[in-house]
Amino acid sequence: MKRCDTCQTHWVQTLPVLIVLALTGMLLWLPAAEAQGRGGVLRIGMTAADIPYTGGQPDQGFEGFRFIGYQLYDPLVRWDLSQGEKLPAIVPGLAESWEVKADDPTKWIFKLRRGVKFHDGTDFNADAVLWNWDAIKNKDTPQYDPRQAGFVAPRITVLKSWRKLDEYTVEFTTTRPSSFVPYQVVYIFYVSPTQWEKVGRDWRALANNPAGTGPFKLARLVPRERAELEPNRDYWDKQRIPKADKVMLLPMPEATTRLAALRAGQVDWIEVPPPDAIPGLRQAGFQIMLRPYPHNWMHTLNLTRPPWDNKLLRQAANYAIDREGICKSLLNGTCIPAIGEVYPGHPWFGNPKQRYEYNPAKAK
Repeated sequence: MKRCDTCQTHWVQTLPVLIVLALTGMLLWLPAAEAQGRGGVLRIGMTAADIPYTGGQPDQGFEGFRFIGYQLYDPLVRWDLSQGEKLPAIVPGLAESWEVKADDPTKWIFKLRRGVKFHDGTDFNADAVLWNWDAIKNKDTPQYDPRQAGFVAPRITVLKSWRKLDEYTVEFTTTRPSSFVPYQVVYIFYVSPTQWEKVGRDWRALANNPAGTGPFKLARLVPRERAELEPNRDYWDKQRIPKADKVMLLPMPEATTRLAALRAGQVDWIEVPPPDAIPGLRQAGFQIMLRPYPHNWMHTLNLTRPPWDNKLLRQAANYAIDREGICKSLLNGTCIPAIGEVYPGHPWFGNPKQRYEYNPAKAK
């Protein structure tokens, strides 16, 4: 595990609870939807407080990525979310292949997919890739948007420059050799430069009428109320063309509000219901799916100052936390005890030698 300058005391690691139709956070491969065939409207009660930004790089954290980003847009490489029971791997997206340059490990070559169209009918190519990277990284270009740059800056820390090798080949240069380049470009989406010009070079106007390459198009946007998505029937990956006729995204940040909407039939699917409501939902026949992901509740402590510069005190604090009890009593079994940034069984978990069980006697 990567060391950092602060000490993190882990409390619990939550499990997302997705009800009725979802397994993975993507809207394309819902098992229940497959069983029902094509058609219909899927209404989703989101945990987000507002509709995530729709004009390119989304806000609202990972709610923005799963509900807007990966629906309206595509990255060069994407997560394979076709199976909810296993961790997703990186697979080709708008890039068909990628490799590190043999004689220079700071240069990555991406071969772009041919024949991809933006929603406005224009071509996706290397010029579009460069234009979009300039929009989030190059302050000297007219399309630079500091708002979107702020959304994605922490996710693309090693990417330094980019250039076109030919119409369907792009080279990225990193600040240092890094194997994490695919895990950074997976969070960058591509907007039609032509559409941006068409709406008057206005990113806010583009949010109302965006043109990405994704499996959905934005049909209607009412800020703080709803977004309606319709299938992109011309999507380049025919296996991933949506089955639903429409998806409605409804912001409901309060868990009790989402629960009430689900019970009243106002939505078909909600995220993260109140933990104490889960037994009743099961009894009522709702389908409930739980999957682990590394979302920790923690305190970040300053190791350079008393009292947390004392290793024995930090160890005592870890022994004093009843992680199992918190999961069982506070969250009704919808979490797993956190003993690292990622959960045991995750490929990045490793084999830490020090484990902290609940032991008040040792804590003293």
